Amino acid sequence: MVNVKVENGTVKVESPYNSEWIARARELGGRWKAPCWEFDQTHEQLVREALMAIYGENGTVVEKVMVDVYLDPETSYEEKIVLAGMTIARRRGRDWPVKMENGAVLVSGGFDASGGSAKYPRIGCPKDNSIIRVSLPKAVLAKAQGDFHLEVVHNTTVNREKLEAERATLLKRLAEIDELLKLV
Repeated sequence: MVNVKVENGTVKVESPYNSEWIARARELGGRWKAPCWEFDQTHEQLVREALMAIYGENGTVVEKVMVDVYLDPETSYEEKIVLAGMTIARRRGRDWPVKMENGAVLVSGGFDASGGSAKYPRIGCPKDNSIIRVSLPKAVLAKAQGDFHLEVVHNTTVNREKLEAERATLLKRLAEIDELLKLV
């Protein structure tokens, strides 16, 4: 998930680790100040375009789809499984358990108890099908389909008009509360 905040003339971006993003962030004059990248606000549009190209989201509300990722039991994956630039599973050491990341969950199957070497751990799947379910921005679905066999479970579309109407109602109520507090 990508979070973008604009404050005091600075665009602050928090996002999952992605080497492609790091390279682009540097090209855009970004500075790493843990836990986020910082950019001059004059480059906000370029930053958001780069985020959209890499992550499929740019800090605004985007349409998402829930997908099942079918892992190939004949394939031994590197220490992490990356889907459209987002790490969804990682093994930090040869004998370490595989951890799910970025909201991904293991629906069925499993992973080998150990894999690779101490220096280069790998993720292997037993003979049965291992399926990971994760929510992706719809914009990167085509990019993700080239890497794995995917099946769309359901769309998690956000209704912008409904959210804006709810926001207006809440702002109106907050104004009423502010008026009441002035009387106290």
